[in-house]
Amino acid sequence: MKKLGFSLVFVILSAVFLLGFALDSFFQNLNEAQVDDEYLSHKQMVKSLAKVIDHSQDTQVALAMWEDNSQQTIKLTPIAQFPLPPELNQSFIKGEVLLLESSEAITINVFLPNKKSVLSVSVTKLNNQTNNEWLKLVFSSLFYIGVLASVIIWLFPLIRQLSNLKKATNEVANGNFEVRIKHQRTSYISDIESAFNQMAHKIQMLIDDNKLLTSAVSHDLRTPIARLRFGIEALEETQDPERMQAYIKRLNQDIGEMESLISVMLSYAKLEQSMNQMAKQPCELCNLVEGAIERRKQSTKFKNIDIRLNVANDIVLEVEQNLFQMALINLINNALEHANSLIVIEYIQQAGKGVLSITDDGKGINEEQANELLKPFRRGASKPDYSGYGMGLAIVDRVCYWHGIEFSIGNCDEMGGARAEMVF
Repeated sequence: MKKLGFSLVFVILSAVFLLGFALDSFFQNLNEAQVDDEYLSHKQMVKSLAKVIDHSQDTQVALAMWEDNSQQTIKLTPIAQFPLPPELNQSFIKGEVLLLESSEAITINVFLPNKKSVLSVSVTKLNNQTNNEWLKLVFSSLFYIGVLASVIIWLFPLIRQLSNLKKATNEVANGNFEVRIKHQRTSYISDIESAFNQMAHKIQMLIDDNKLLTSAVSHDLRTPIARLRFGIEALEETQDPERMQAYIKRLNQDIGEMESLISVMLSYAKLEQSMNQMAKQPCELCNLVEGAIERRKQSTKFKNIDIRLNVANDIVLEVEQNLFQMALINLINNALEHANSLIVIEYIQQAGKGVLSITDDGKGINEEQANELLKPFRRGASKPDYSGYGMGLAIVDRVCYWHGIEFSIGNCDEMGGARAEMVF
């Protein structure tokens, strides 16, 4: 919105100054030309008088006779006492007639080369007040029309941009959440357009996640529910205490699986609310990574995996500590699930950006499905004992998005396994 205000002020001030200067210059030139035309006969008369006086022997007598006959004030001034700018003085000495205007009269000045003096004749100003008033009215009207035209021209792009915003808003209201406004740096409302695009993107993500969660949960819940139904039927039919205990144990396992799935789903759903309320603060990256590793040490998979940490102690990031550490825990947990014996966590500077990578020596991923693996309930090739729901990378991707961090996954040629990268 600042750009909108600045551009409007700039247009108005530019129009006022430029139009004012142009019209004022034109008016002055027009007025001078008008004065020259009105006093042309007087100029010719004074030039003739100047020739007579310049060759006259008795200058004072000639001046007195002229004043008596014409009733005009006439004066003879030495050229040394008649200061003029150098350029004007040069043309004046060459014979150009000089008109000087005061509030009461017009003085016509001519240089007398023989006398080395300036002949000045005062002529009563002609009554051209009516013409001047008319010219002032015309030029004032042109000035205001010019300012108004400048504002109207400035408004055209704004009206077009607001119209595009209205169309996009109607599209979103009708359920088309893929609509985006083409962003232009010169737009007056670029901040509003960016905010609209971000809003539409978030709404689309929420709806897509909701659809995905609904379909995934319904699919993953169907199996334990079916087992529960069969287990209950089998429990009703048997009278053997040992079988009853076995069926009850299986039923508890199925219920635990359902609770775990629902817990994961609710955690992901609550993540959006946590993002809206997150408060970023400076955090040392090394401490965050070490804390995430420490929280995974109780895992049985941790005992057979070597984790190499190469992160300097002076790396400080502006993040929400709990959410970012949760993302790190998910990445480390994912690497533990797929690594054979080694995980490398490294932070480097690359092309002016910081890159945090977590690499394992497992089988890697199918890079064609990399984007799909970042969606909820998407699982790649896993070890036989892998019991996750495919939510870890989705949580990491969402946390990185809200922090403005570029997140991607791929394969590492050196170690042969998967590689997850965060670019700050």
